[in-house]
Amino acid sequence: SMTPRNLAAWKISIPYVDFFEDPSSERKEKKERIPVFCIDVERNDRRAVGHEPEHWSVYRRYLEFYVLESKLTEFHGAFPDAQLPSKRIIGPKNYEFLKSKREEFQEYLQKLLQHPELSNSQLLADFLSPNGGETQFLDKILPDVNL
Repeated sequence: SMTPRNLAAWKISIPYVDFFEDPSSERKEKKERIPVFCIDVERNDRRAVGHEPEHWSVYRRYLEFYVLESKLTEFHGAFPDAQLPSKRIIGPKNYEFLKSKREEFQEYLQKLLQHPELSNSQLLADFLSPNGGETQFLDKILPDVNL
Protein backbone atom coordinates (compact mmCIF):
# COMPACT_ATOMS: atom_id res chain seq x y z
CA SER A 1 0.00 0.00 0.00
CA MET A 2 1.16 3.51 -0.68
CA THR A 3 2.01 5.45 2.43
CA PRO A 4 1.58 9.20 2.16
CA ARG A 5 4.76 10.93 1.20
CA ASN A 6 6.21 13.21 3.86
CA LEU A 7 8.83 15.48 2.36
CA ALA A 8 9.59 16.94 5.79
CA ALA A 9 11.38 13.64 6.48
CA TRP A 10 13.56 13.98 3.36
CA LYS A 11 17.04 15.37 3.94
CA ILE A 12 18.75 17.21 1.14
CA SER A 13 22.09 18.87 0.60
CA ILE A 14 23.85 20.33 -2.41
CA PRO A 15 27.42 19.14 -1.86
CA TYR A 16 28.88 20.39 -5.14
CA VAL A 17 28.42 21.74 -8.64
CA ASP A 18 29.17 19.45 -11.59
CA PHE A 19 28.97 19.56 -15.38
CA PHE A 20 26.30 18.02 -17.54
CA GLU A 21 26.85 17.51 -21.26
CA ASP A 22 23.86 18.85 -23.11
CA PRO A 23 22.58 15.95 -25.26
CA SER A 24 20.78 18.42 -27.54
CA SER A 25 24.15 19.78 -28.65
CA GLU A 26 25.24 16.48 -30.22
CA ARG A 27 25.69 17.97 -33.67
CA LYS A 28 28.35 20.36 -32.46
CA GLU A 29 31.87 19.00 -32.43
CA LYS A 30 32.22 20.10 -28.84
CA LYS A 31 29.30 19.28 -26.60
CA GLU A 32 28.10 22.14 -24.47
CA ARG A 33 28.92 21.52 -20.82
CA ILE A 34 26.27 22.95 -18.55
CA PRO A 35 26.99 23.47 -14.87
CA VAL A 36 24.45 21.75 -12.61
CA PHE A 37 23.79 21.55 -8.89
CA CYS A 38 24.20 18.05 -7.49
CA ILE A 39 21.39 17.47 -4.97
CA ASP A 40 21.88 14.61 -2.51
CA VAL A 41 18.59 13.22 -1.25
CA GLU A 42 17.98 10.95 1.72
CA ARG A 43 14.43 9.70 1.97
CA ASN A 44 13.41 8.73 5.50
CA ASP A 45 9.64 8.84 5.45
CA ARG A 46 8.89 5.16 4.89
CA ARG A 47 10.54 3.60 7.93
CA ALA A 48 7.11 2.98 9.45
CA VAL A 49 6.32 0.54 6.64
CA GLY A 50 9.66 -1.23 6.87
CA HIS A 51 11.62 0.67 4.23
CA GLU A 52 15.24 1.48 4.91
CA PRO A 53 16.22 5.08 4.13
CA GLU A 54 16.90 5.51 0.42
CA HIS A 55 19.67 7.69 -1.01
CA TRP A 56 20.14 9.12 -4.46
CA SER A 57 21.51 12.16 -6.28
CA VAL A 58 19.78 14.34 -8.81
CA TYR A 59 21.27 17.06 -11.02
CA ARG A 60 19.37 20.28 -11.70
CA ARG A 61 20.28 23.32 -13.73
CA TYR A 62 20.13 26.86 -12.37
CA LEU A 63 17.10 27.60 -14.52
CA GLU A 64 15.15 24.57 -13.31
CA PHE A 65 15.09 25.97 -9.78
CA TYR A 66 13.32 29.08 -11.06
CA VAL A 67 10.77 27.01 -12.94
CA LEU A 68 10.14 25.08 -9.71
CA GLU A 69 9.80 28.33 -7.76
CA SER A 70 7.33 29.83 -10.15
CA LYS A 71 5.21 26.66 -10.37
CA LEU A 72 5.11 26.38 -6.58
CA THR A 73 4.08 30.05 -6.36
CA GLU A 74 1.36 29.41 -8.93
CA PHE A 75 -0.14 26.55 -6.89
CA HIS A 76 0.64 27.55 -3.30
CA GLY A 77 1.48 31.24 -3.28
CA ALA A 78 4.87 32.61 -2.31
CA PHE A 79 6.94 31.37 0.63
CA PRO A 80 8.54 34.49 2.09
CA ASP A 81 11.14 32.49 4.03
CA ALA A 82 12.08 30.27 1.06
CA GLN A 83 13.17 32.34 -1.89
CA LEU A 84 15.81 32.02 -4.55
CA PRO A 85 18.24 34.86 -5.22
CA SER A 86 16.90 37.43 -7.67
CA LYS A 87 17.15 36.05 -11.20
CA ARG A 88 17.84 39.53 -12.52
CA ILE A 89 21.51 39.05 -11.67
CA ILE A 90 23.54 39.99 -14.73
CA GLY A 91 26.43 37.87 -15.93
CA PRO A 92 27.20 34.33 -17.03
CA LYS A 93 25.59 31.54 -15.04
CA ASN A 94 28.82 29.58 -15.16
CA TYR A 95 30.47 27.05 -12.87
CA GLU A 96 31.99 29.68 -10.56
CA PHE A 97 28.69 31.53 -10.30
CA LEU A 98 26.77 28.35 -9.38
CA LYS A 99 29.46 27.50 -6.83
CA SER A 100 29.00 30.90 -5.21
CA LYS A 101 25.22 30.30 -4.97
CA ARG A 102 25.36 26.65 -3.85
CA GLU A 103 24.54 27.31 -0.19
CA GLU A 104 21.64 29.65 -1.00
CA PHE A 105 20.09 27.08 -3.32
CA GLN A 106 20.60 24.35 -0.73
CA GLU A 107 18.90 26.46 1.94
CA TYR A 108 16.03 27.21 -0.43
CA LEU A 109 15.25 23.50 -0.85
CA GLN A 110 15.76 22.73 2.84
CA LYS A 111 13.25 25.43 3.78
CA LEU A 112 10.69 24.25 1.22
CA LEU A 113 10.85 20.73 2.67
CA GLN A 114 9.86 22.10 6.07
CA HIS A 115 6.63 23.69 4.81
CA PRO A 116 3.67 21.56 5.96
CA GLU A 117 1.61 22.40 2.88
CA LEU A 118 4.38 21.01 0.66
CA SER A 119 4.88 17.78 2.62
CA ASN A 120 3.06 15.81 -0.06
CA SER A 121 3.85 18.03 -3.06
CA GLN A 122 4.21 16.00 -6.25
CA LEU A 123 6.01 18.92 -7.87
CA LEU A 124 8.69 19.13 -5.20
CA ALA A 125 9.05 15.33 -5.08
CA ASP A 126 9.53 15.28 -8.88
CA PHE A 127 12.17 17.98 -8.65
CA LEU A 128 14.07 15.83 -6.14
CA SER A 129 13.67 12.56 -8.04
CA PRO A 130 16.09 11.43 -10.73
CA ASN A 131 13.31 10.24 -13.02
CA GLY A 132 10.91 12.93 -11.86
CA GLY A 133 10.01 14.65 -15.08
CA GLU A 134 13.45 15.49 -16.43
CA THR A 135 11.59 17.61 -18.90
CA GLN A 136 8.87 19.30 -16.92
CA PHE A 137 11.31 21.78 -15.40
CA LEU A 138 12.92 22.56 -18.76
CA ASP A 139 10.04 22.33 -21.24
CA LYS A 140 7.99 24.97 -19.56
CA ILE A 141 10.70 27.54 -19.21
CA LEU A 142 8.70 30.60 -18.45
CA PRO A 143 8.77 33.68 -20.60
CA ASP A 144 9.68 35.91 -17.66
CA VAL A 145 12.72 33.83 -16.82
CA ASN A 146 15.26 35.43 -19.07
CA LEU A 147 18.75 34.32 -18.26
